[in-house]
Amino acid sequence: MEHDCAPPFELVPGSSERSLRLIFRGFWGADELQAYRQALAARAAAKRPPAKRVLLDLKHCSVQSQEILDGMAAIIGSYAGQIESYAMLLPQSALLRLQMKRLMKDSDAVIFDDEQYATNWLDQR
Repeated sequence: MEHDCAPPFELVPGSSERSLRLIFRGFWGADELQAYRQALAARAAAKRPPAKRVLLDLKHCSVQSQEILDGMAAIIGSYAGQIESYAMLLPQSALLRLQMKRLMKDSDAVIFDDEQYATNWLDQR
């Protein structure tokens, strides 16, 4: 698999100003979640402008444990006042789609199968 050596996540500038692409890969444990929290804190400490629009790219992500989902929910909650729009790219996994819908239930997250549609939707927000 081409993503075996890839990091579990990447924070990549989005397609437009004040947008961010978060790429998630594989199955996470506590170490990956902590590293993600640290990366978000480092981004904030660098005084980068807050992202308003976020593309969550989960195409290469696995179904996660409840512990990881709870940690992600806490992170999402802490950014709730900052993020205006979420777009999600998901694989065809029905279970992962269900997990992500539950995780994002309090947001306006829209699920896309096509990256270009997701990017265009975010850019128009």
